Amino acid sequence: LALLASEKPDFIINTHFLLPNVLGPMACRGSVPYRMITVVTDFKVHGFWINPGQEFFIGMCEATRKGLLGWGIPEEKISLWGIPVHPKFRKHLGRPLLEKELGFEEGRRTLLMTSGSFGMGPTEKFLDVLKLFPEKIQVIVVTGTNKDLLVKLRGKSYPFPIRVLGFVENM
Repeated sequence: LALLASEKPDFIINTHFLLPNVLGPMACRGSVPYRMITVVTDFKVHGFWINPGQEFFIGMCEATRKGLLGWGIPEEKISLWGIPVHPKFRKHLGRPLLEKELGFEEGRRTLLMTSGSFGMGPTEKFLDVLKLFPEKIQVIVVTGTNKDLLVKLRGKSYPFPIRVLGFVENM
C-alpha cells in the first residue's frame, strides 16, 4: 500500500489473482483510489479471479469470456486480447530444430507440463497416467524452483522421451 501511495498509479493491471483479492474490497470501500484491470492468465476462470472493484477483465480466448460471463461479469467489462507475451518469447525456432535440440523424435505428440514457478501440482501422477501412451508422446516438464521435484523426476525412468527442466526463461 505504501508503494501504491507513493507511485499513485491511474490503473493497476493485475496478471495474478492475489492483488485483486486484497485491493478489490478496499477499492469498493473507497480506501484505494486506483482503477483495476485484471488479465486472466489461467485457462479456467476460477473464483479467485472474481473480486469486487475490478473495472475490466482481459482474457485470452472465448472460453475465458464464457467463464467470466458465468461468474456474472457483464459482457461490456470483458475483452479478449490473448495472453500478454514479451517479444523476446515470440522467437520461433521451428519444430524440427527444437526437437533436435531436446533430443526428441519427429512424429510424436509433444506435451509441455508446467506447474507455475513453484513446481506444484500432481505432476508425478500425471506422468504415471501418460505411461499408457509410450509410443505416441514425448514430454517436457518444467518444475520451476521446486528442486526436490526436479531431482525426483530426473531420477525416474519413463517409457517415452522426457526432458525435465527446472526454472526456465525460454518457454
